[in-house]
Amino acid sequence: MTQTAIDPRFIQYMRNDVLQLIILPTEQCNLRCVYCYERFNHGLIRQEVVEGIKNLLVARKSDLKYLSVSWFGGEPLLAYNKIIELLDFINGKIIDSTDIMFSSEMTTNAYLLTEERLLQLVKRGVSYYQISFDGDKEEHNRLRVRSDGGPTFDRIMQNIINAHRTSLSFYIVLRIHANSENKASISRLLRRLSENLREDKRFGVYIRPLSRLGGPNDDKLPIMNDLSVIKELNDEAGQLGLYPVEAVEVIGDVCYAAKMNSYIIRADGRISKCTVALYDDRDVVGRLNPDGTMEIYSNKVAWWSRGIFTANPNQLACPLMSE
Repeated sequence: MTQTAIDPRFIQYMRNDVLQLIILPTEQCNLRCVYCYERFNHGLIRQEVVEGIKNLLVARKSDLKYLSVSWFGGEPLLAYNKIIELLDFINGKIIDSTDIMFSSEMTTNAYLLTEERLLQLVKRGVSYYQISFDGDKEEHNRLRVRSDGGPTFDRIMQNIINAHRTSLSFYIVLRIHANSENKASISRLLRRLSENLREDKRFGVYIRPLSRLGGPNDDKLPIMNDLSVIKELNDEAGQLGLYPVEAVEVIGDVCYAAKMNSYIIRADGRISKCTVALYDDRDVVGRLNPDGTMEIYSNKVAWWSRGIFTANPNQLACPLMSE
């Protein structure tokens, strides 16, 4: 790796007054999507890890100006009570006594995202959500099934409609996976969404190709190669009164894994950098101790963050895929 003077654009990804935590409050899930790569090896976050997060934030709060907490999994809402515990601590012990700017988001399948839970989460600062679909009811239920094999579409859709009917301030990105077989199904889904969410700017539609991410069914997935279909579907969404969003608006042009001030806290206390590479040894970059101290393997962090020093846009966009 050739190290040069750091481009001023990337200084923000090294700042000590910025901290992004991606917390996995559980690594279990109530769904078994056919393309999922996760192994569900760990359950509910250990209480010692919860205490470690609290102690870490107490130790850092005098230095921080910006704190971002993202909830991932597994399905994070299986650990709803742990999320509320941590959010109450953050709001009561960290944010209220400082000038820290706090933001929080959640990636969820929304099966458990009831109106009451959404209210409690939004009230505590979780204002951004990403929820996935795989087409309309029949196609979605074929690909995104419950762990017991049951359907998921109706309940998820009803939770989204219930959210729309509230006056809460949030932003939900509906992430729709396009494959080589579901264009017509996505069109039906867009019409259904239009009937229920039309002109509600709190909802964005992000249509992207289905990806192979290392799951056991990768070789069976009907991957889409014709990206012109995405444009056609985005045009259709706009004509239906929905709000299409581009990838850069959802994921940005610098991956969280490339940022030196961004860490994943696993349910067992391990610290990682990338949610896609959870089972890659390169991804384990340290451990969070109950007293809030972080044991960090600096050589591994440097590998993930090398794009900051090389200014290589591919290494910044996806350090995992850019050797």
